[in-house]
Amino acid sequence: MLELYHFPGSVCSQRVRLVLAELGIQWTGKVVDILRGEQFKPEYLALNPNAVVPTLVHDGHAIIESSVISEYLQDIAPSADLRPSAPWLRAEMRMWAKHVDEGLHQAIGTLTGGAKNELLRQQIISSGETIENYLAQIPDESRRARQLAGLKQEPGSQVFANAIRHCMKIAEKMNSALSNAPFLAGERYSLADSAMTPYLLRLERLSMVEIFNRHDNVVRWYALMKERPSFVTAVSAFDTAPVIEMLRHGGERIWRAARDTAIKGS
Repeated sequence: MLELYHFPGSVCSQRVRLVLAELGIQWTGKVVDILRGEQFKPEYLALNPNAVVPTLVHDGHAIIESSVISEYLQDIAPSADLRPSAPWLRAEMRMWAKHVDEGLHQAIGTLTGGAKNELLRQQIISSGETIENYLAQIPDESRRARQLAGLKQEPGSQVFANAIRHCMKIAEKMNSALSNAPFLAGERYSLADSAMTPYLLRLERLSMVEIFNRHDNVVRWYALMKERPSFVTAVSAFDTAPVIEMLRHGGERIWRAARDTAIKGS
């Protein structure tokens, strides 16, 4: 049996849960409440020194990073295959994972951080911590600096406009890829689709659907993703109303303030 340390609303956790569902792999879960700082507890850091979710534990081995976990799950899957058969399509599949790891995740993280700043500030203060002391627990220096900067940004900041602009460019890439096939890497669902789905969901939750709603192919693809049984069991089943409302409320403020700047610079 596999054990997954995850957080319900985390995009990376959603990605891995989608892969588990699509591959039909049984697993048990342990929720790591990242809003309460449980990722910084020593017992979790022993599994994942980066203090992020998810972490997969299998046969005593801890596997971290959602892109690596996704490939690992495919490697141990008994029969189902979420990789295209053609080598060039497998390369396309891995390019989408690269888009996530080398820009999209950071952009979405910036927008999400801005949306939850108010709640995070309240939780830090109520715990008796200072923002600096709370963030000092993050092992990665660059991520720590980004979160600190995000907590100090106004909704109309250029930082948020840049993040929105990056998401717009990814939506354009998706629309182009989907003009030739129903899925991001060919004629059937692959790890590329499981990688990208949580990020469009996050944009929807942040009230930023305009970023991809102008692209018909992306709209069609996203609707198809939400109709899959895996979306219900891996994503919808873990939804929590307070988190969704927090993202909607905070995202609306950022979108109203930064939208025009983002569009002008695109």
